[in-house]
Amino acid sequence: MQVRQADVALELLQEAEQVNKRGHSPPALYCTTLIALGRAGEWKAALDIFHEVTSYLEPTTFLYNSAITACAMNGRSNEAMLLFDSMYKSGVPTTSVTYGAVLDACGRGGKHDKVLYVLNLMESHGLQPTPICYKIAFRGLLVAKDWGGAMEVFSRVRFLLVYLFIALSPHLNIVIAWYI
Repeated sequence: MQVRQADVALELLQEAEQVNKRGHSPPALYCTTLIALGRAGEWKAALDIFHEVTSYLEPTTFLYNSAITACAMNGRSNEAMLLFDSMYKSGVPTTSVTYGAVLDACGRGGKHDKVLYVLNLMESHGLQPTPICYKIAFRGLLVAKDWGGAMEVFSRVRFLLVYLFIALSPHLNIVIAWYI
């Protein structure tokens, strides 16, 4: 008999509550619970737990990222964007993982018009999109058949590859000479 993800998440939540009753903060268990619920398709339960937990624990980047990821796994782009907006307004630091989860939610949830907006927002907040962020954005735009958007993402990646090649070019002679 296969154990359902939701049952595992419930067990994790109960364990986290026991740890909390002993006076310890179990944010890692809460994060794991949120993601397990997302995998099980229980995004509403994940959001309920997120809101309950953040009523007595200070919201962290990890808690927000886990809740956004649970939404992304289920294509809940509106909910992911609301969480992202709340995170930003409350001053909780965002990371490339945050933006990657939001990009994934937009791609899976049909908000393809938001993909380039999120990439631009990431850059305006001083974070360089990671290769994973570009991959997620590119995939979402391709699925939506937004060829112009996909080409814009591709041109950004291509530019970075050219920049990397130029930055490494003094060392390439050494590598090529060593290889030959």
